[in-house]
Amino acid sequence: MPRPRSTLAALLFLFAALLLVASPPMGWGGGEAVDGTRYKLSPLQLSHVLKPHQTVSPTENCRIYGADTPDNRCRMAAGGEAAFARLRLVYPLILIGASACLFAALLALFQSPWPLRLGTGLCAALLPAAAMMLFAFSARPALEGLAHTDFGLAAALGTMLLILAIALTLGGTGLMLFPGLTRGRRLAALGALLVLPFVGLRFGGWPGVAAAFGLGLLIFITLSGPFRSLPQTNS
Repeated sequence: MPRPRSTLAALLFLFAALLLVASPPMGWGGGEAVDGTRYKLSPLQLSHVLKPHQTVSPTENCRIYGADTPDNRCRMAAGGEAAFARLRLVYPLILIGASACLFAALLALFQSPWPLRLGTGLCAALLPAAAMMLFAFSARPALEGLAHTDFGLAAALGTMLLILAIALTLGGTGLMLFPGLTRGRRLAALGALLVLPFVGLRFGGWPGVAAAFGLGLLIFITLSGPFRSLPQTNS
């Protein structure tokens, strides 16, 4: 029977997988156009908000995949072939990250070498982070509809779900790797991983998020004690 620590780790990975699957249809970024309208973008769809100052505004939507009509704002921008290819890679990376979360949940419940647990847990965290970075740097040069906007990654619901999913995967990885962590220290470390990224986003933007993740990991490792506690099998 898996111990409570292993069960909690598996639940964190499962919840992270659900968040990753739920995130792509939601907005990740947006920007104002020169005509006063606004664009909102997810990894799957671009929405043109025609009257952004109204509570309920008419929108024109187009899909990132399969967009080939001449008047479609989702068509590739001139010279944006590489950026468009990177943008279309975002959604598959999220799905692979969700699959890694499911695999990590199984590793948490059954006996497995700690290097495999560590690699899978970090993969589950790094893939959505890489997807978010690709999205941030590729969207504007990829799509013709965003060419004349101030597009940027935003603290939208989709990105919030991503940040929470990454924090959960890091917490689950820590629970699998550090069996000697007491209950109080475990809660403190997990709380740091969950809360610090949102604090970093509020006060330092996306660089603040990266710094907060690093600080959260440092706190977790410090509270967890030396690396000699790494298990060879599930305990």
